[in-house]
Amino acid sequence: MYQIDLRAISRLTETQEFDNLVIKTAADGSLIKLKDVGRAELGAQNYSSFLRFKGEEGVGIGILATPGSNVLNVARSVKKELARLSQSFPPGMMYQVAFDTTTIVEGSLKEVIKTLLEAIPLVILVILIFLQDWRTTLIPVITIPLSLIGTFAFVKVFNFSINTLTMFGLTLGTGMVVDDAIIVVENISRLIQEKGIPPRKAASLAMIELTGALIATSLVLMAVFVPVAFFPGSTGQIYKQFALTIVFSIAISTFLALTLTPSLAALLLRQSPPPRGIVGFTFGIINGFLEAMRLGYQQVLLLLTRVKAIILVKFIALISFTGWLYLNVPTSFLPDEDQGYFITIIQAPEGS
Repeated sequence: MYQIDLRAISRLTETQEFDNLVIKTAADGSLIKLKDVGRAELGAQNYSSFLRFKGEEGVGIGILATPGSNVLNVARSVKKELARLSQSFPPGMMYQVAFDTTTIVEGSLKEVIKTLLEAIPLVILVILIFLQDWRTTLIPVITIPLSLIGTFAFVKVFNFSINTLTMFGLTLGTGMVVDDAIIVVENISRLIQEKGIPPRKAASLAMIELTGALIATSLVLMAVFVPVAFFPGSTGQIYKQFALTIVFSIAISTFLALTLTPSLAALLLRQSPPPRGIVGFTFGIINGFLEAMRLGYQQVLLLLTRVKAIILVKFIALISFTGWLYLNVPTSFLPDEDQGYFITIIQAPEGS
């Protein structure tokens, strides 16, 4: 079977006219026409590419966002404009979005926001279980949104966008931003409940004890993430927003723990009797479990201090094993993500 491509410049315009072309005269004088041995069909002007969508001939239009633009806004604007233009399409002409890479971005953002909304109530619940007083729980609950809002302000100042990395940084930072507030509130509450010190004086004494420790722990946490923002090349650009978002949230939570948290504790905390009834019984079980864990941890520490040499050897071995894993585990530029689609490429044999 042969196929011959022609670009005909003639008075013939229809495929039927080409079918009636005489290609040979037989010995008896009969005419052999093209349609007797084959067929003519109107093809594409350019065979370098063509498009069929769901079995129908179509025209493909690819929309690419310029660097630095918001791909979600671009996708929404394009879809809105297509909906407007479709009202004036010729009869029988339709459009459909065949391939949209922004769906995975929208899905990722929705999941991160969902995780963030789940994390905040869980953090509040854990604080309530361990601090066991609604007043002490209320203070960290106030600091969480303030820290997150302040982080958004820094994100705006540094011209970061709301993307998967910044949202993931906020989700991770949600657990970190309450640490300082919990430490401050718990210490102030302990001074009030166990020693009967007035709230204002208890807040002052607690901050004398904790100020240096709070600043030191926050600086250590920042020291982990700040270097990531200065990685060279594409890696640094990709993870800069993630690292600095966490750093911003830690810095703001530390500032609030040094200023707002003790002020709120001095105003809200009171010396109150332990809860009774089912609530008191539940908290009693939790406290008994925590006390057992504390005593067990104390015994383990005493045991380990007697075998310091063995512990140091194991520590060096674990560090060495970590280095070996780092050198031998395969690396990649970015982890592969399941984006919910697959593409099949088929290459036919030569001449087909």
